Amino acid sequence: MSYSVEVMEELVDKAKDRLAERLTLANREERLLVVLTSLEMQDLLSGLTIEPEPEVMYSKTGKILIVGDLAIGEDKLKGVAKTLGVKADRLVFKSFSEAKNFNFQQIQYQNKYAVILFGPVGHSGRGMEKHSSIITHLEQEDGYPPVRRMNANGGLKITKSNFRTELKELLDCNIIQAA
Repeated sequence: MSYSVEVMEELVDKAKDRLAERLTLANREERLLVVLTSLEMQDLLSGLTIEPEPEVMYSKTGKILIVGDLAIGEDKLKGVAKTLGVKADRLVFKSFSEAKNFNFQQIQYQNKYAVILFGPVGHSGRGMEKHSSIITHLEQEDGYPPVRRMNANGGLKITKSNFRTELKELLDCNIIQAA
């Protein structure tokens, strides 16, 4: 089936926005070449004058900050981490109410945390500047460890299942290391 020019133009506009978001995230997670290769677009990098980004140091064996209300108890998530070789004492929990007042800027350009995992949190928070939410702020500003949104059933939610999946992916992609 062939689509009209108008439909194709609209599709291309929508795809540009999504592609830009995905490429930005892949770059932040140091997977840009992998993603471009999967799209058969790795040639886009050749010939570019690439200015080095300021080095963001985060420890792959650092703390794992888990922000938002949990669908299950902390002890269950610690058990999941342990089964994947991640020490439970690396997990730091900030509840929905704690997240509102937590100063995320204090972890910018620090290497204490390996990753920040978000579940359900309020949109506002300290230090979000011009961004619509604290999650967006951390995703788009330099100097923060990788940020992951924990999704389940169409919204942010931290469950045993999606925590295991996310932690395994972080380990497999070498964003964090077991320890």
